[in-house]
Amino acid sequence: MKIIHCADLHLDSKLAGLSHNKAIARRQELTDTFRSLAAQAAENKIDAVVIAGDLFDDRFASARTKNEVADILAGCGSVHFYLLAGNHDGGFDEAFVKRLPPNAHIFAKNGVTRFDLNEVSFFGAEGESLSPALLESIEMEPSRFNVLVTHADLAAKSSYGGLDLRLLRDKPVDYVALGHIHRPYLTRAGRGHAAYSGCLECRGFDEPGEHGFYLLKTHLAADDPNRIIFVPFTRRVCYEINLDVSDAGSRTELVEKLKSALSGVRPDDMLSLTLTGEAAEGLDAETALAPFLESNFYAVRIKNKTKIKIEPDKYADDVSLKAEFVRTAMQAGLDDETLRDVLKYGFNALMNEEIDLL
Repeated sequence: MKIIHCADLHLDSKLAGLSHNKAIARRQELTDTFRSLAAQAAENKIDAVVIAGDLFDDRFASARTKNEVADILAGCGSVHFYLLAGNHDGGFDEAFVKRLPPNAHIFAKNGVTRFDLNEVSFFGAEGESLSPALLESIEMEPSRFNVLVTHADLAAKSSYGGLDLRLLRDKPVDYVALGHIHRPYLTRAGRGHAAYSGCLECRGFDEPGEHGFYLLKTHLAADDPNRIIFVPFTRRVCYEINLDVSDAGSRTELVEKLKSALSGVRPDDMLSLTLTGEAAEGLDAETALAPFLESNFYAVRIKNKTKIKIEPDKYADDVSLKAEFVRTAMQAGLDDETLRDVLKYGFNALMNEEIDLL
């Protein structure tokens, strides 16, 4: 059998890090990505899709989106979908459950639910209910391919659903499909593996890197590298880039330096940019780069950690308001970080530029 394991779609998330219009569009993109996954599962004759929690973001999920998901599942009748609630789903409401087609199966909110499909047994339990005693009580047949589905932390103790994989040491479990952590991770467990698929799409700047799902082929041996494959599937990637602006003396030089740092980064993706180093006097790196960034990326977050390059000798004998300001600031006994902030805001004020203290 071929099984797709995904989790943490968080459909209808608020997406507070984006502008209002982009958040609306991005929410639809998240749903469209799930639609594409379901369509590809049907096209590629995938037997089952496991969703290990947080299909929706319960505080914001609309009836429209839930109906859309039900229609997506119904349109892929050859694929079995196994749905587990997570800590953000809050359980699936009755109206949604009633709309689900026969090929959709929901694990109960409490205890362990078992579903069998050909030679595979799926055991689902929410992380908060998966106690060591409950885990011990699960009876798995060694002759079958056993999949445990849960939404939990991989920790003996956790504020939400702690799972200690050592408790599976003597269980004939072949795969643990995990949700809750938003980055992909694969490790050994039981007689096979445990994996976080991560979220299917990044929802903000705190979820950088490739996202997607795991494809599991149950007919291959546990040590076969092709048995479990991570498949990148995200529509947009969030990249994290650090840029040292120290040797850039103009806006043109800054943009060229950034272009070099962005090698391999696709346009229309999301970018989390951290500016570091000493900026030349009068050059606000963040302002200088803004037009290029806004025209080339879907969304950008800038962390400006630059400092103004201080050249005391330059102002030693200069007769000007700026020179007097620099000399006064440097004689005030300020620590290095405070001094640089004072000079930055002072220079902006002297050049009649907007001062942002946030």
